[in-house]
Amino acid sequence: MAIYTFNTQTPRSHANITETRIIDLLTGTSTLFFNDPRDKEVKWLGKGGLVLWLKDVDFGATEFWIADAEDAGQKYVTLKTSSKRASVASSYTQPLWLARNMANGSLYNPDVEGSTSEGHNSIWFTTLRKKAMSNSTTDLKYITSPTRFVNALRGTSLKTPLHSPFEQLNDFDISTSGIVFLAKDQTSSTAQSANVNVCYIPLKTFTEISRPRPQIIKIKSFEGQSSNPVFSPSDNSVAFLKKRDLADMNDMNRVIVFNNMRDFRAHMAIDDMPTQKSEKDWHLSPYSVAWNENGKEL
Repeated sequence: MAIYTFNTQTPRSHANITETRIIDLLTGTSTLFFNDPRDKEVKWLGKGGLVLWLKDVDFGATEFWIADAEDAGQKYVTLKTSSKRASVASSYTQPLWLARNMANGSLYNPDVEGSTSEGHNSIWFTTLRKKAMSNSTTDLKYITSPTRFVNALRGTSLKTPLHSPFEQLNDFDISTSGIVFLAKDQTSSTAQSANVNVCYIPLKTFTEISRPRPQIIKIKSFEGQSSNPVFSPSDNSVAFLKKRDLADMNDMNRVIVFNNMRDFRAHMAIDDMPTQKSEKDWHLSPYSVAWNENGKEL
């Protein structure tokens, strides 16, 4: 199965109609999943048939919904935040999203006095766990873990997301190896302060009491902007785009691939990491990068 969203416009009223549909790749049969304009950013949750998506609700809040791809009627809310989200990604049972936080690093709450003028956007994550909703062992639903919502950038000088409006879906990614995302260092006083780098937070359980700090992935002889980080299907490699020269606006993007991300340490010499780069004289400058299903090709 595959899931997709498309927009159509009615001939007379010119109203926009958005539908998200499920297609059987063997038969080509397409069925409606939902058509509520408030529902957005549908994602597969893990490797099963469950689907995760966001719904904009009253007062700027956001609900996270889950349903089986073959039975959208059995949908339910798994969590709700008072902050309007930007975009979402998921890996197995770890939803990751962009949302506004207040000056103290907590999740933005419009009911708190003065919160409308404070804070900026950050990366948040949580974990989901199954819980029996009745005496039946088959009636299981995902609920949020006791840790609730974690601000991945709390206590750092990193700023993300970088794009506005926030409908960019390629600024971050999540896997069982952790989180990769694009960020700027707001406290840097060097020429690199305007640079955008890929950062990595190594996580195993996503419930760590002592959460690792983000590590900037630096590439020798590559000082330009980074973009489009994405984990491989195996979760242990990450690919992204990076320019060699920060000052040259016409510089081309190069494809960078890091293997064995679980072994990455920011203090290590980059030559010690298994890294692949596209050829220097490659005449193409890609705008995005994606893995094939087995994670062996881009």
